Parts: sequence; structure tokens; C-alpha cells
Amino acid sequence: MSFVYPQFLYGLLALGIPIIIHLFNFRKARKVYFSSNQFLLSIKKATSTKMKVKHYLILLSRLLFVLFLVFTFAQPFIPAKEKNIQSNMAIIYLDNSYSMSNYVDDDQTAFEAAISFIEIILDVYPQNAQFLLLTNDFAPYSNTSKSKNEILELITEINPSGISRTAGEVIRRIEGNSQFESAADIYWLSDFQKSTSGDISFLASDTSYNLFLIPMMFNRSSNVYVDSLYLSNPFLIQSETNKLNVVLKNDGGDLIEDLLIRLAINDIQTANGSLSLDPYSNAQITFDLTMDLDKFNYGRVSFEDFPVTFDNDFNFALTLSDRISVVEIKSNDSTTVIERVFGNQRIFNFRSYPSSNLDYNDLLKADLLILNELQELELTANNIFSEFLNQNGDLLFIPSALMNGASFEALLGPLQFIPDTLQSSQKLDNLDLANPFFSEIFESSDEAFDMPSARAVINITGSNENLIKFRDGKNFLSFRQLHNKLYLMAAPLRPDYTSLASHAIFVPIMYRMAMLSKKEFDRLYYTLEESTIKITTDSIGGESIVRLKNPGKEIIPGARIAGNDLMLDIPKFELIPGHYAIEIENRHAGTIAFNSDKSESLLSQYDIENLTDLTEENSYVRLFNTKGFDNFDKEIKEKYLGIPLWRITLILALIFLFIEILLIRFL
Repeated sequence: MSFVYPQFLYGLLALGIPIIIHLFNFRKARKVYFSSNQFLLSIKKATSTKMKVKHYLILLSRLLFVLFLVFTFAQPFIPAKEKNIQSNMAIIYLDNSYSMSNYVDDDQTAFEAAISFIEIILDVYPQNAQFLLLTNDFAPYSNTSKSKNEILELITEINPSGISRTAGEVIRRIEGNSQFESAADIYWLSDFQKSTSGDISFLASDTSYNLFLIPMMFNRSSNVYVDSLYLSNPFLIQSETNKLNVVLKNDGGDLIEDLLIRLAINDIQTANGSLSLDPYSNAQITFDLTMDLDKFNYGRVSFEDFPVTFDNDFNFALTLSDRISVVEIKSNDSTTVIERVFGNQRIFNFRSYPSSNLDYNDLLKADLLILNELQELELTANNIFSEFLNQNGDLLFIPSALMNGASFEALLGPLQFIPDTLQSSQKLDNLDLANPFFSEIFESSDEAFDMPSARAVINITGSNENLIKFRDGKNFLSFRQLHNKLYLMAAPLRPDYTSLASHAIFVPIMYRMAMLSKKEFDRLYYTLEESTIKITTDSIGGESIVRLKNPGKEIIPGARIAGNDLMLDIPKFELIPGHYAIEIENRHAGTIAFNSDKSESLLSQYDIENLTDLTEENSYVRLFNTKGFDNFDKEIKEKYLGIPLWRITLILALIFLFIEILLIRFL
């Protein structure tokens, strides 16, 4: 046993005071004999013996009271298991990811518990010790050492972040700090989430450090979150029917019944619904988008799932699509059936050129290029169309009965022509409505159409997928998947070759082809883990300033232009989940939505057994039991400060004072 303040032991000299008082009270008196007292002699002797016992007990209790009172001021303790702190420097890693907002007991989150544990750790070290505080943000303050008081101030400013780090990333960050090249203590406060921690063996990769694992163990690990969100038709058009599909996941073992889901667009609740989720399963709910939308819109899907609430709101952005750009190149200047199909200027930006008068600059901006009955293709045009197919968009080839097939080989490959004498008209086979190409075009998937007829001028071979066949099995419309899609039709769209152009299925098929050619859709949402995003915009100069704005916050990201694409370097340490308006030179150019990465919503942890195995295999890695604030406080102070006994000595002093009072009063 040792003492914190051994100088107080001089107070033991006070033990002489009760002894002196005792001797004074028991001084011998002169005997005077009276004849009348001789019969009381035996009673007197017996009473004298009892009085001596009483006084000795009182003396003993007084001595013990003074003894333990002095010990209390001297603060005795049992020396620590660890003789002393290994270093006057320490690294504290605080996992401040959103998952740390889960509860470790009924009224304290893992993040709040970790902050309180840091305060205890600081108490263990001397006042002149230096600390490095590291969080998932890798903020600038983590590059320099701080005093104890500076760390206490910093931890009041730290908030949960959408950034998560693997064990390997944090260890490499620590190893890269030149201030801590020598041995240092590392305190690792984390929830050790499996989905974000990665391989925890990295924790034992460097033997020059003393690593102390302080796990924040959740009292409940079930959670419901949005797994994905998508539009039935990614081409969002004003006043056109569309559906928003929301997939939720139950990452827990309990059945979730009648979970209320709310949909809000532009801060107006537009729909709600409910669903039930089986344990560890997905469920989907669909909302109709029937309201009039602005060009740029922001939405939110919300539900109530306690106690994990950081992912109860899921943000997304809806942007009305620009018109689909369709370019037709035809053999002459006459009006074609293609021009009549894509005449809706609200949906399509359609241009038609004769092959003798091409605008190649306009061509490169198209989503869908249609070569309609060209008879011959020059080498220059071949190269341009091939470049378009490889880099820009999809191409539909409609043959001519009089074309020079050899001139198309560089673009289409070898073509097999059918001589006029062998051409015969026959019915097209029923559509395979299970094919994704025809999804949501026709209401009934088992409907049998009165199909049009056609007579082919070429045989289509080597296609990736057949969309429409003749009844004899040969292809009428198919595509080859190159970098983009090359659609091939077996016959011209003339009445003497096919009745398709006048059939009810023609317009939906052409529309579907055009909509699938639209590659650049603005994404509905991004995660905080993404460092670069791409949006499509126009009228932006190289010197334009781009800003991301949400209420109360403005960020200027790094920006660069690639064609019509604007690439933004996202400062993810400054972002929080929510909606941000993109402003270019004070012009609203778009809206983007950010959410935390869904890996944060997977709350499964490395358990104590996993961490114990790591400590048993590596002597420089140690594990603390953090089941409650008091347990951690006791454990770390017993390890480094020893076991304090002053409370026990104070209690004993009070007990013996009480005994003395009882002896005087009742004995």
C-alpha cells in the first residue's frame, strides 16, 4: 500500500492525545475505608472491572478513528498493475461516424460515451503530456499535438460525421505523422462496425505503439434504412406518368409491421404509405409522381425507426430531363415517317438532314442517330458514324433496297442481301413482352397483337439480342451491344416492304429506342463517401465560379469542364446529408442530394470475443471493458493510478467514531 500524500502521516502523532486523556481519566485515587461499605466490596470490584473494559474499548475506538482519519487525508492506494504511463504522448482516435449515434445504454449514445471516456483518459496523464486527436474527418487539427486543455476544448466541438474509415486507413494516417515516430499510446474508441472497419488485423500491424482498444458496444443492433431509390422511367418528363420506387431493408431480427413511409417533394408531403419488413429482408414501396414539377426539385423519404435515427430521412433530387436529341439522315429531302414519329417538340429535339447536307457538329450532340435508307456511305461518313457509335449515342440502321452494302461494312459489318426474287412478305412474330426493352410499354404482358407483316431486304446475323422476329425465326429488329447500341432493321419503312410504320406498336417502339439512348441522366442521390460527381450542363465558361448552397452553408468545390459535363470535386469533410443547389455565376444550374453511405446503417459489430483474440495474439494490444462509465473509470485508473482506498478509510473512521458514541452512551 502506498500514499498519495504521505506527509499527512505525521498526523499519526495525534494518536497520543486519546492515550493521554485515557491515562488522565484512570489516575489512581486514595482509598478511604468505611465500615458500612464492607458488604459492598464484591460489587465494587465487579463494577471497576467493567469500567476498565469500557474505557479500553473507548480508547481503542478513538485510536482507530484518528488512525483512519489520518489515512484518509494521506489517501492510501494499492499500486497500479502498470507501473507508469509508457509515454508522455498519446494518440486518441475517436470514431465519429454516424453509426456512433446508436445507444450503448438507455440514455447515452456511443458517441457521448466515447467523449466521456476521453475525459477519463486525459486524467490519467500528467499535465505536461501531449496528445493528438484523430477523427474520421482527418481534420487539420489532427496534424499537430495538443495539450490536455486544448483536447478538452476540441472534443466539445466535434460532431458525428458521414465519413467512415477502415482500420487500415487510420493506422496509415497515424504512421504518417512525424510527431509520433517514437513509441506512443494509442487509444482507439470505436464501435468496431464490421461494414466500415475492414480488416481489424491492421490494428496489430505496428509493434512500436501501445494500442488500447475501447469498444462501444450497442445495446441494440437492428435498423431499418433505405437500400435504394429509383424511377421506373429514368427519363423524367413534366406531366408524364412516372413512379418512384423505394427499397427498404430491415437489418435486424425483429419483424417490422406497418412502418409508415412519407414522401415529400419541395417540402410538400405528396404521398405516404406503409409496409412490413421481415427480419433481415427487403421490401419495396412505390409512389406515383403525379404533381407538376419544377425543372429542379428536391425530395425526401422519411420514416420513424428508433433508436437509430440518423438514416430515417433519405434525400433525393428530381430533375426534369432535357429533350431527347434525335437526328435522322435520309437519302433525299422528302418527309419521312421518322419525322412524323418524333414531331413532339416538348419531348424530342429532332433534326432531319439529307445525306448531301450533313451538319456534323449537330450530329455529335445527338442521343439517337437514324440512318434511313441511305444507298451509299462514304469513307469519311463511315468514320464519323463509327466515332458517334463508340462515344456519343445509339444508332438505328434502316436499310434501302438499292444500297451498296460494301460501303456500309466498316460501320455495320458484312451484310447478307436477299434478292428480289426471294423476298416474300410474312407476318412478324408476337413480341416477347418479358424482354426489358418492352417493359412498361404495354399494359398486359400476355396480350397477343395482330402483328404487322414485312419482307426483308437483308438478313441480320451476329446480333446480341432480337427484339422482333419473323415467324420463321429470322430477325426483323435486333441490336448489337457495342459501346452503345447499334439497332438493325431488316426492311425499309415503306408500305411496299412493311406495314410496321402504320401499326400501333411502331410509335411505342421508336419512343422506347429514343428514351434508352438518353445516357446522361442526373443521378437521384449521392453518398458522402464520393469525392467526384458529374452533372450535365451547358453555357458554362472555364472561369465560371461554381457554388454548392444549402440553408446556412455555401461551399465552392473544385470544378472542371469535360464537354457538356461539369466535374465537381466534393469537399466531403464539409458536407452533411441534405440537398445542395448548384449555382454557376448566380444561375441555378441544378440540385443534388447527399446521404450517408448505407454501410453506416449496417450495425453489426466485431464482438468482444473477436477483439479478445486480437489482444491475446499481440501483447502490445490491450482491451478495456467499457460496459458503463463507472466500469471504464475504475478499470483505467486501477491499471494506471492504482486502487484508491481513501473512501474505505473514511468510512472506517466514521464507523469507529460511531462505535465510540455508542460505547459512551449505552455501555
